[in-house]
Amino acid sequence: MPVSDAPYLGFQLGSMWYISLDYINHQTSLNNSQAQADPDGKVRIVVADQNPG
Repeated sequence: MPVSDAPYLGFQLGSMWYISLDYINHQTSLNNSQAQADPDGKVRIVVADQNPG
């Protein structure tokens, strides 16, 4: 997604019932302080069951 001027950006993983996942042992959310834009100005969020590297 393109970088926005919005004061807050939030992404959170949850179950289909909107129940939080295992945030104690895994990162399940990301906000604008944690996200970094790529050189092309876009923020990319990768969701995977294993670290893709």
